[in-house]
Amino acid sequence: GRIIGFSATGYALVSAAYLLIAVPAGLLRLRVVSTLAVVGFVGSTMAHGTMIRGLEDGMAWIIVVLCVTFSTDTGALILGRAFGSRKLAPSISPGKTWEGAVGGLAVGIIVCLVAVELLALDVSIVGAVLLGTALAITGQLGDLAESQLKRQAGTKDSSSLVPGHGGVLDRIDSVVWNLVVVYHFVS
Repeated sequence: GRIIGFSATGYALVSAAYLLIAVPAGLLRLRVVSTLAVVGFVGSTMAHGTMIRGLEDGMAWIIVVLCVTFSTDTGALILGRAFGSRKLAPSISPGKTWEGAVGGLAVGIIVCLVAVELLALDVSIVGAVLLGTALAITGQLGDLAESQLKRQAGTKDSSSLVPGHGGVLDRIDSVVWNLVVVYHFVS
């Protein structure tokens, strides 16, 4: 399982690196390669969800990923709108603020502590704080990376499949990276 996990992680990193380098270099026109990179990235990161599910308490860990990821996003949005003034990455995602990012981090840590306790997972308080920190930061970086790809590709939405939400990748950009983090944390 560990070799497959590291292989899938490596494939995801190579695919993401290709996309982040190829798009600004104007190589995205190589549609077949770019499509394979996107499919490879999403597939290899999502494979971590399947690998987590196969572990002891796997479903509980999937719940942790989803709860922490979505609460971090929501906390960043609400606290950023309420208190945000300093732009985090104005050229990539103009609505994101440092205050929102820090607020999302705090919410993610709290939700991770609560989720680990409610789901009776064998994790210390320090472990839960570290995991919550890693998930909150990784999720927000995943969101920024996907926003950067869209900006470089000159598109607002990654697809029209989920109207009003920026596309499918906008719904899972944080989750896919956090599946990788939790898989390596647990295994």
